[in-house]
Amino acid sequence: MQTSNAFALLIGIDRYRSPGIKDLSGCVSDANSYRNHLITSLHVPEENILCLTNEAATRDGILNALRSQFLQNDKIGPEDAMIFGFAGHGAQVEAPDGWVTDDMMSETICPHDESSEDDDVPHVYGIPDRTLWGIFHQIAQAKDNNNITVILDCCNSGSGTRSSDDEEYPFNVRSHDKALTPPADIDKDLWNVNTSRGVQFKPKSGFRNMASHVLLAACRQDERARETLNPDTKQMSGAFTNALLRTLSQISAKKITYQSLMELLPRLKGQHPQCEGDNKHCFLFTADANEEEKRFFPVKQLKSGKLQVEAGSLQGVVRGTEFQIFSERNSASTPLAVGHATTVRSMNSVLASHTDSSVTSLPSPLYGLVTRWENPGATLLVYFDNQTVTPEQYSKLEQLFVNPKTSRAEYARATSTLDADVVLHSFSGEMLQIERVDPWIGRHAARMLKPIPSDPTTVSEVLVAAAHFKFHLNRMNPEEPLKELVKLELHRLKEVEGDAYAPYVEDSPDLLESGQAVLPNSSAAYGMTLRNLSEFDFFPCLFYFDPSDYSISPWYLPPSNSMAAPWRSKQEISLGYENCDAEPMTFTLEDGEKSDTGFLKLFFSQQYAEMAHVEQNGVFDSDEKPSLKMGSSSRGEHVWDTLTLTLTVTSATVV
Repeated sequence: MQTSNAFALLIGIDRYRSPGIKDLSGCVSDANSYRNHLITSLHVPEENILCLTNEAATRDGILNALRSQFLQNDKIGPEDAMIFGFAGHGAQVEAPDGWVTDDMMSETICPHDESSEDDDVPHVYGIPDRTLWGIFHQIAQAKDNNNITVILDCCNSGSGTRSSDDEEYPFNVRSHDKALTPPADIDKDLWNVNTSRGVQFKPKSGFRNMASHVLLAACRQDERARETLNPDTKQMSGAFTNALLRTLSQISAKKITYQSLMELLPRLKGQHPQCEGDNKHCFLFTADANEEEKRFFPVKQLKSGKLQVEAGSLQGVVRGTEFQIFSERNSASTPLAVGHATTVRSMNSVLASHTDSSVTSLPSPLYGLVTRWENPGATLLVYFDNQTVTPEQYSKLEQLFVNPKTSRAEYARATSTLDADVVLHSFSGEMLQIERVDPWIGRHAARMLKPIPSDPTTVSEVLVAAAHFKFHLNRMNPEEPLKELVKLELHRLKEVEGDAYAPYVEDSPDLLESGQAVLPNSSAAYGMTLRNLSEFDFFPCLFYFDPSDYSISPWYLPPSNSMAAPWRSKQEISLGYENCDAEPMTFTLEDGEKSDTGFLKLFFSQQYAEMAHVEQNGVFDSDEKPSLKMGSSSRGEHVWDTLTLTLTVTSATVV
């Protein structure tokens, strides 16, 4: 793995100006360790790396360095990697008036010259997450480059003590618990970022659902980042930095994604490192996504020798579902085992059979790929005959149904139009057109799709996409245990008058009626409120299903598999406004269209579940359409459920 076209800004602060902020021991060492790794293992030129330590890492020094090293650096091109690493104190403070966050708190990193509550000197504030989020988005837009990696080895919580009595970690905790709440307009010049829609950037607090950068953080907001003794160098180091660099040194020759890298880290006592960002499935220090990775599920081998796949009924797994087991997320490699799910729970399934019965122990990590969905709903029934297609097309199509197995949903031949989901028709010579006769899709969306080439490869791709779309749109928990305990609301949004930097706010009552809404064809922004009326905490996953091209786009996914459940009991999540956990969405029609329909589907559960396998790109290359426009291991049985909403965009006047 080499990334010579990379630029880095590395911050390490052991010494703090304020006597009210305890000095640390391993932060400068961390910055130097990252620098050495970039130079020796990734062959990054020394002149591309800027290190700021101790007295040089002031508030102004860090912000100016972010501008000079990245924003104003003419050497950086659209595909070059940018790496920002910080080791030092972190803090959590009350959010200033007007800043709407999940818990009304804001996380900061602490520069060398930050003031403490007890200091009798002019105040210097920490650098809020809102400021960092703004400047990274400025950099991404200015460079047309979202290949930014942010590594934070610091606490995000001010609730911890400054040292530890733990026998295993008897060293410092990187937490500043007397940080000052910054003024509401701090760093306001950094928030003026234009989005692709030509409207002003609406700042949010935190690093959630990030399009510009991937965040690798040492711990959760409610945990403490600790220092430890590096057994190799005999120097102090952040426990997270130590684990991260040791892992990187073991896989330096491999291409690996951010998500996979974090899964390889050894367990850290009291710390759950976080990997967040829209690009966490990209290969390290690139913007190249490993789309196949999303279809793999983590696997662990139990003491009994059986394999437990971290997927279950929530993801569509039923008894008999077939998996192949690999040592990496690559279906082209040789599978280590094949098995069928025998015991399926909401979040995991156990495979009882292997290809080789002599296999008793398998390496770690392991990943499972579905090679056959046994769930009947995963099969798309397709009808065609000599009356609907030409003889030449009929001969080609027959071959598609000889062995249509895929690692996604499948398709099969229907015996008549009565039991079919789609019917294939010849269209203008060599083209084919798909007619949707499935009652659910046909009732709400266009019956006839755009013509496609009739070559077998294209037809197979479209049918697989249609099967995948139907499968996940129709999936539900038959017991519907939680439907009455949550409520979804859709609101039109507006800007705050007189404050172009404030998040959007509601501009309409709930637009949903019996799970449906009719929206005008306009550039209006919309957001959703997810209300949790239950006694449970949930992990919500919200997708937009677009029947016009069979695309499935995530609107909100929990950022990390090690985070606490974000949708808390008796609380709400606002998507697109207020605390801004996701971008607002807009809906438009293609020229000449009078209306079209899409679906918002919420999956929610008590336990984190990997749901990226639901996503898929559209099968047609088209311009604007009604679609989401976005800026940017379990144990036991856990309850899950779904809710589906129907959204129709129309050019007619909406009353």
